[in-house]
Order: sequence, then structure tokens, then C-alpha cells
Amino acid sequence: MFIIRDEVISQADQQLEGYEHIDVVRMSVTECLHRIKENELQDSELVFAMMQGLLKGFIQYK
Repeated sequence: MFIIRDEVISQADQQLEGYEHIDVVRMSVTECLHRIKENELQDSELVFAMMQGLLKGFIQYK
């Protein structure tokens, strides 16, 4: 189990399909949640992952 406290501290290489292109953008959890709230980030998988992390206690947010 891991807890995110405002920054993800590990990452792995991407294993993309040939048609996929993903840009990784580093930002704090606080900024990410703010941008979701302001509707600047609208990716449903990102929003779901952040909300599940918060609800299940993996992400601690002040």
C-alpha cells in the first residue's frame, strides 16, 4: 500500500500501444485537484483515479 502526499515519488516506463501517445505532465496533487475543480482537466480516467485515491485514503489532501 502507498500513500500519495502531494507528489508521486516513483514511476515506470510506459508500455504504449502503437496508436497511443501520452504526454506526462508533472504537477502536485493540490494543483491537479484544483485543475479538475476548475474544469481544466477533463480526462475521465484521471478524475476517476484521483477521486478513488482520495476516497480510499491513498491520497492525503489538506
